[in-house]
Amino acid sequence: MNEFREYKTVQRWLEEPAGRGFQPVREDPTAKVEVLKKFCAHTGIDPDTLIATCTDLIPTGKAERNTQLKALKAWIKEQELSGIQATKLENQIRGFFIKNGIKVMTRPYADVYRRGPGDLDARSV
Repeated sequence: MNEFREYKTVQRWLEEPAGRGFQPVREDPTAKVEVLKKFCAHTGIDPDTLIATCTDLIPTGKAERNTQLKALKAWIKEQELSGIQATKLENQIRGFFIKNGIKVMTRPYADVYRRGPGDLDARSV
């Protein structure tokens, strides 16, 4: 596809619904698309295919959602950004998933979120 913005999932992500009201934070759509483009290049999957394979409704029953969200975590870590910058970048891509109907959990992977010795377990507090 010649233009990255031509993907239906990208168009859905960028559209502003009418009657949404005041939006205090407006992100630059060009910057958002560039971030998504880099993530898709990292995974080797175009945006429409990425969303199509992440849904729980695919006929094979083998959703790739967790695989792709783990890939997002790994990609963000490779960027070597500050905590705030990394969170912002990750949230932009999460927003792409969410706007396209994919459920996104914040801390679903034990292999990504490892607790160090002495860290409090949330269940023990």
